[in-house]
Amino acid sequence: MSQVLLTTDENRRVLNELNVARHLFGVVDGSYSSIASALTFIIKYLSELPHVYDEVLREQTEIANSKEQHEMLAWEDIRKMKYFWNVS
Repeated sequence: MSQVLLTTDENRRVLNELNVARHLFGVVDGSYSSIASALTFIIKYLSELPHVYDEVLREQTEIANSKEQHEMLAWEDIRKMKYFWNVS
């Protein structure tokens, strides 16, 4: 909040109340919907790039097949997801 209040425009004028409110709303909205937005774009791009989707699916299937039924993922499993991390 203090950073936004000290922000100046291109003419070095302190932002008025409306612009401060817009900046703060952007921060609140961005922090709220960023995960949903990121997931939406990941799904969108995976649907548009089937070769990338196939590689992510192959990697995830390989890890899933190495686990016992109902066994949770471990940190080592997550570290194996090299291709997935590059996609996300």
